Amino acid sequence: MLLICNNTILFLNDRYPNDVNDRIWEPKFDPEWKHISTTLEANNSNGFLVPQNVLKTAAIPTNATARFNITEELDFPDDEIYLYLHFSEVQSLQINESGEFDIFWNGQQFDKTISPIYLRTTTIKSTTPVTCKGGVCNLELVRTKNSTLPPLLNAIELYAVVKFHQLETNENDGKLTTPERFHICIHTFI
Repeated sequence: MLLICNNTILFLNDRYPNDVNDRIWEPKFDPEWKHISTTLEANNSNGFLVPQNVLKTAAIPTNATARFNITEELDFPDDEIYLYLHFSEVQSLQINESGEFDIFWNGQQFDKTISPIYLRTTTIKSTTPVTCKGGVCNLELVRTKNSTLPPLLNAIELYAVVKFHQLETNENDGKLTTPERFHICIHTFI
């Protein structure tokens, strides 16, 4: 099971008090994925405060040599979105095992190669909004040649950029038009 945070849909699967930011986490599962989990808690001190029950589960491809794919269709195809990917290795690896993969967003390398650490949360995020051609977003995690394990993903957050085409207030509110309209009065009591 992969958990997707979508703040535009109301699903009561997991919210406050488990998530102090009151994000809504929606479970998602695909037949091409295998569910892995742990009962142990992950170190979640990276500032994103993903709930522990979200970090205790991850999805991997059923075929260990396959790419991990997830496709989402946006409600509004022209939306720009911010993307947050959360990773935490949930299985204790043997000395001869390693998990390492590259991240691709709509066919373009998104970030550096990642190697999730056992029970430690790593979050990869977009620093600028990303788009999806035709409103179809595709995340692909590709195992590197050095990896003995398939890629994994614990959770993904997508946030749409909301553009206001009309300002909510007058842009001159709070601005001084001429210096003489602004006076400071200081009273000294003796």
